[in-house]
Amino acid sequence: LEEAEERGTMTDHGGKMVKEVIQPSASRLVEGLRDTGYEFNTALADIIDNSIAANANKVHVTIDMDYSGDVIVSVADNGCGMNREDLVDAMRYGSRRRDDPASLGKFGMGLKTASTAFCRRLSVVSRGPDSSEAVKATWDLDHIAECDSWELLIEPPSEEQVACLDEVAGEGPGTLVLWEKVDRIFKTDYKYPGGGAAQNAFKKLRENFVDHTAMVYQRFLDHTDGRAPNVDLFVNGVAIQPWDPFTAIGADAEVVAEERMEAETPDGKKAPFEVRAVVMPRTAELT
Repeated sequence: LEEAEERGTMTDHGGKMVKEVIQPSASRLVEGLRDTGYEFNTALADIIDNSIAANANKVHVTIDMDYSGDVIVSVADNGCGMNREDLVDAMRYGSRRRDDPASLGKFGMGLKTASTAFCRRLSVVSRGPDSSEAVKATWDLDHIAECDSWELLIEPPSEEQVACLDEVAGEGPGTLVLWEKVDRIFKTDYKYPGGGAAQNAFKKLRENFVDHTAMVYQRFLDHTDGRAPNVDLFVNGVAIQPWDPFTAIGADAEVVAEERMEAETPDGKKAPFEVRAVVMPRTAELT
């Protein structure tokens, strides 16, 4: 039995049952997980969710493309950050369950699958509250394909990467997520990757993300909204302004009914919530 356990197999004394630990092919699985159906907006929002879960109140997103068509995406925050052990676990497919049940992350997969849906190299640079030095971990899909092994690359971050982190977090804790080798940003292959058509499509992609973010994170961005902690979110250095889909900020919509209710969960706890009915004005009447 001891020898079988060392080989990853186990049999009972009668030899009737065998349990064998099977390691999935790293190269096949990591490529398959790229096709989990992420859209660009929701994938990048998944990274921002991690920043909010880390209690960040400042998040800087950069979405850039140079004239050769190379794209780089980064998300930097001043959240609680991670030490080396925590960073390695965060990069694990199926990382540990978070202590906070209200956390936006649930299954420990979002950071990896959301990122590699669009890039072949995911790097995370982080500095924990008790660390003076930042640590960097990288999943490189080309490296995994070559070695067919779950080899996470650990290396010191570059000066440029540390400077990007410091710009948001100062010298305190924080995290920087980098998407490199971005190969799935467009649904169309352009004849000239960095040409005018590609640049226009990229500009529209970025503008759509800004609109998406302004709505999805409205309660975080609106400092008068007490339902969520305040977060300042920037895209390419420009602060995102909150957009309330019910236009309550501009008082254009009419609240016709509002009631606070309470439901009982299966374990006997009370869960309060609010129901609000809003009548939207005609488009021509909106400010």
